[in-house]
Parts: sequence; structure tokens; C-alpha cells
Amino acid sequence: MEKQQISWSRLTKHARECVLEDRQELKRYQSEEGNVVLFFNCVHNLIGAAFPHEYIACQRFDTAQKVHALFVIHQCHYGDNVQQWLELLIIIDAVF
Repeated sequence: MEKQQISWSRLTKHARECVLEDRQELKRYQSEEGNVVLFFNCVHNLIGAAFPHEYIACQRFDTAQKVHALFVIHQCHYGDNVQQWLELLIIIDAVF
């Protein structure tokens, strides 16, 4: 188990430190409601979002936009899983 953890640590360290200057493509995910589009880089870090009237870089999200983005990301990964939604609400409550 420890060997797997070391490999995972090395992999995630590389992903965080990797130079992405040559990899400018973005991936997009549109919310089920269609009112928000999230943009991710090639290692799936959130870069920004297009809310109904404008694009905003994730560093400039206000609290409501952060929560909305978290819900859309969660929707993308877990769909309608109620238990996962409840866990996300607990995390949001702890963060904000």
C-alpha cells in the first residue's frame, strides 16, 4: 500500500508542477440546466466559467459563483446521487 501511495504522490506532484504552456487546449462542461459552462485545462484544473452574462476566471469567483461551480462539478461527476450531494453541502458549509 505504501508503494502505491508513493507512486500516487509522485504522479500528483508532477501534475501540479508540470509546465502547461505548450498545452493551451481547454475542456468544457455545460451544466444540465445549460446556464453555466466550466472550463478545465489538460490536467482537469478548473480555469474559469461562463456564467449567463460573462466569463470569469476561477480566481475571481465570488462566493455564490464558487458554490455554483462546485455544484456543477459535482453534477458532472455524481449526477443525482443524493448522498454525494449531502456530503458536498457539508463540505461547502465547512469551507464558507
